[in-house]
Amino acid sequence: MIRLQTSGGSVEVGTVGQIERARGGEDRTLRVAALLQRTLAPLLQAEARERGLGLMSITSVVLSRDLRHAKVYVSALSGGVPDPIVRIQRGVGRYRAHVAKALRLRVVPRLVIVADDTQARAARINALLAGSNGAPGAASADPVRTPFSS
Repeated sequence: MIRLQTSGGSVEVGTVGQIERARGGEDRTLRVAALLQRTLAPLLQAEARERGLGLMSITSVVLSRDLRHAKVYVSALSGGVPDPIVRIQRGVGRYRAHVAKALRLRVVPRLVIVADDTQARAARINALLAGSNGAPGAASADPVRTPFSS
């Protein structure tokens, strides 16, 4: 018998499947997300190279708890190509078929490719911080009013 330590105490379970159910299946979700990322990354990069869309990488994959839906976050450094993510989204059916062949899953998740805007948000935050320079009366580039602004 395996004993699983949880925040509410310990639970005795017998199999790995029971452990995953007791934890809510989070470990399996993370493992399948990592598998999806490793499976899709070479395919996505090869397709971007063939179409001349520049360098693309999968930054993360977020799966629903039932493993039926996956959001694939993609970061793109395009070589002057407008909206490379939209062009990559056209191949979602092929990517899903590739995942079905490569991985042995009962249900192949529906893929949604989303542009990862982490770099843009980080640049915006850096610009806001650089604009304020820590001075209390410095003007901010952020048009949103804070509760403390007049």
